[in-house]
Amino acid sequence: MKHSTPMPNFKNEIKFLFFCVLIVFSATSFGQTITSFSPTIVTKGTQVIITGSGFTSASEVRFGGTLITVSSWSSTQLRVTVNAGSTGVVTVKNGSNPAVTASGNITYITPSATLSTAAVTRVVTDFSGYWSSSSTSLSPILPNNRHNLAAFTYNGTLYSTGVNDGMLTSHSDVFTPRVFKAFSTDGITGNTGINASNYIALGAIIDGSATALYTSPAVAGLTVRDVLIDGINGLDLGTGVTNVTSSMVMAYKVSNIVPAAINDNEPDVLITQTADPTSVTDVYSFIDVNGNIVGNSISANLSAIDRVGTYRLDLFTLPNNVPYETAVPSGNASANTTRDIRLIAFKFSEFGITAANYALIDKFKLMPGGNSDPAFIAYNASSFLISVPEIVVNPTSKIICVGSTDPITFSVSATGPDLTYQWKKNNINISGATASSYTISSPTSTDVASYSVVVSNIHGSTVSTPATLKIGTGTSQWNGSTWVGGAPAEGQNIVFSSSFTSSGNLIGCNCTVNSGASVTIRTGNTLRIQNGLTVESGGNMTINNSASLVQTNDAAVNSGSISILRNTQPVRRYDYTYWSSPVASLTLHDLSPLTLSDKYFKYDSAINNWVAVPNSEVMVKGKGYIVRAPQTYSITSTQVYTATIFGVPNTGNITIPVARGIGKTNLIGNPYPSGLDAELFLSEPANKLTMGGTIYLWTHATAPNSQGQYAEGDYAKWNLTGPVKATSPTSMVPTGIIASGQSFFVEAVAGTGNVNAIFKNSMRVTGSNNQFFRTQTAQDKNEETVETVERHRLWLNLQNEDGMFNQALIGYLKPASNGIDRDYDGKVFGENSTALYSVISDEKFSIQGRSLPFTDEDVVPLGYNAINAGNLSIALDQVDGLFENQDIYLKDNLLNIVHDLKASEYSFATAAGIFNNRFEIVYQSESLGVENPLWNSESVVVYKKGNAIFVNAGKETIDQVRIFDLQGRLIYEAKQVNSTDATIDNLSLANQALIIQVQNIEGAKIAKKIIY
Repeated sequence: MKHSTPMPNFKNEIKFLFFCVLIVFSATSFGQTITSFSPTIVTKGTQVIITGSGFTSASEVRFGGTLITVSSWSSTQLRVTVNAGSTGVVTVKNGSNPAVTASGNITYITPSATLSTAAVTRVVTDFSGYWSSSSTSLSPILPNNRHNLAAFTYNGTLYSTGVNDGMLTSHSDVFTPRVFKAFSTDGITGNTGINASNYIALGAIIDGSATALYTSPAVAGLTVRDVLIDGINGLDLGTGVTNVTSSMVMAYKVSNIVPAAINDNEPDVLITQTADPTSVTDVYSFIDVNGNIVGNSISANLSAIDRVGTYRLDLFTLPNNVPYETAVPSGNASANTTRDIRLIAFKFSEFGITAANYALIDKFKLMPGGNSDPAFIAYNASSFLISVPEIVVNPTSKIICVGSTDPITFSVSATGPDLTYQWKKNNINISGATASSYTISSPTSTDVASYSVVVSNIHGSTVSTPATLKIGTGTSQWNGSTWVGGAPAEGQNIVFSSSFTSSGNLIGCNCTVNSGASVTIRTGNTLRIQNGLTVESGGNMTINNSASLVQTNDAAVNSGSISILRNTQPVRRYDYTYWSSPVASLTLHDLSPLTLSDKYFKYDSAINNWVAVPNSEVMVKGKGYIVRAPQTYSITSTQVYTATIFGVPNTGNITIPVARGIGKTNLIGNPYPSGLDAELFLSEPANKLTMGGTIYLWTHATAPNSQGQYAEGDYAKWNLTGPVKATSPTSMVPTGIIASGQSFFVEAVAGTGNVNAIFKNSMRVTGSNNQFFRTQTAQDKNEETVETVERHRLWLNLQNEDGMFNQALIGYLKPASNGIDRDYDGKVFGENSTALYSVISDEKFSIQGRSLPFTDEDVVPLGYNAINAGNLSIALDQVDGLFENQDIYLKDNLLNIVHDLKASEYSFATAAGIFNNRFEIVYQSESLGVENPLWNSESVVVYKKGNAIFVNAGKETIDQVRIFDLQGRLIYEAKQVNSTDATIDNLSLANQALIIQVQNIEGAKIAKKIIY
């Protein structure tokens, strides 16, 4: 029988296989996966990014069941915008396919409504020199140009912004000095609107036209970022952007919040609104590195905030639906219209920022509701440590002189880590112009424009104030009775064909003195030219004492000699003056021909000592020398010496070798026939690497002693923290302007060998060229704008009854630290004089800069060097900034006494020696306890002066004083002294050791040994 095998049921297997293939096909084509989503802690308007696979245009996103709008999609990413209240599980569904659920939930933070106390009620700007307006007293004046916010009132307190505190003081404003700066965004996302509703807003006359002119060089090429960070400290209220769409998100890098600022009740963030707000709210948040809300968000309905002023503006259209990051004006919208100004301010605490969560913060974020109109968003510089670039010196305007093809260079000086630069011409980036300076090699009329530079790093950007390049307008010639071609003006060449004496300042391009003409620039006047000075043979120019010749182009070339008169301070025969030469080829003999031939010296940094030089030596440009007064001068009485300096005036870049090495110093000098700005000189990047940040100026105010030694305390000091005067409380104060012909000491930096310091024409100033010190005014600066620094300072004087005087300065300012800072800390100069100083890491500083924000828990160690035993006193000389209203105490650690320096000076007795731990400056009294005097061998001071013995027991009461010789015999006894000090006169003893026994009223005894 044949065996038979059953046939398989292929029909059923084929059905099953088809079903499996269908399942696989469906999962591959229509299935979706969620890999991650971020952020997870959100608020209204937050954009959440969901990553995964299989996403399509039909993908639906839900948070806790609430449908969320998808802003954009790709197959691997969905971007959604959070609705109000959206929270819970994240799901994604594609059509009829099953929803995919993410691991983790969305947590929604409801924004807090803006408090009424957030409103700023008054603003002060620098429009037309001073403009003030408030919600209760609106100014009838409507600013129509750039104007920087100088102060604002919040919760009843007027806070300055650091733009111009001097302006506020001159108008009798009572304010709390602070520095505010515009946040510099690290990215602007989103596109402009689709109905041409977005505008750049500028003060009505900024474009230079009676009507809106978007092609104006001042307007064309402006970006949203530009108008949010322009002006002093970025605080220009005359420029902004309007009707910002809800698609825009601005994030500001703000890590490194200062913990002490969290609960200080001061405003930390300042928001501006400079057009017509609606009731649609903006949302502000602090977020972490993943975009999660830290603390809570705040919503702001700016239409509910009272206006504080009104201004006139032009509106320039931004193109439709283009990225905010690159959008520039494309048309004119409105001209000379008006809009209102509103501001609000917030504290950290209102965002729920605490000591427990502040370290999580990475950025501050603005999510507009759709109608925002910001000019800037600013921060309190005492609340944030943001390393955004800070421009120290802005570019200066230049002129193409008639007939000149000399190069024109614009430069900027800025501080901050990892800086990059981008120069702009009429707001348009210049290709390849990415250095700190930009040079036009052969300028022509096509280069006439506005130039600015954006300085950036990873923390944000800062834009300079614009500098213009113009063409000169001809020649102004003095013919002996009138100016042919009109009085000299910027852009004109100046020609003197006849003799002339100035009656004020002169300005021009090039200057020529013809043969036969004699020109005198009177005391206090300045001849300021851009390029070269030519003095023809037979012609003459004299720059009187305290007059100036200023040249701004580093490429300027001079020909022909001039005479410069320089007066010293009143001197005696044995006094030395510190000199440098403002002209080429000047010998020391020609500087002071009646000085003894062996009384000319230069400083040898290799040995840190003076070296005599022959009077035939030609003075090196930028090098310092000391020269004794003429031999004909009196030994006791003083008189002024007038030097007549003859030669070709120095100009342009001048380098001078300086030695390196710890403990070394270099004597260098101002090489120009004008004042030199010490801040610009010390802040020059090359000089920051070659020298310390403090200058030491000899005042020769004290006569030499009987051994011919000079007082080391006669050096005044200056750095970016401030000045310290020498010799007496009434001494003139160094202002940071180094006069023509003056030399000064600077500390060497670590290393070996020599490096070059550099002087530049851009460091020269108009005026401020009198002998040694003079009060500096804003006009003295060489056109550049130097950013304002928040400073709070106190000066301390150390004195004795014999007239000895020494001063120390303690200041709080940004960006100083509590460690040793090159720019803000100045060491004691010389160890052989009685001096007061603060102590950092066991080093002595006449000037110390400390970090902001200030806290009254701070403690500053003070030390002193007493050359002789005796009585000294410490007193406040002056204070500024917050110290006007802050208590200042001196703590005597030896006697355990806390003394109020604002009430009176503190007197104490001291032995000779160095005492680095005796005193501290403190700012609280309640935690320090009451005076509790100590009784020990250090607290009792005994010293001999003349024929008297002085005993001082601090705050302890002396009962008895006994004096014994070394054989134990009682020589003197005083009972029931009942005083803290005692004086024993005219003992009939000489040249022997004595034991002084001092007993207090409790019967405790201290014995001290002296030589009588």
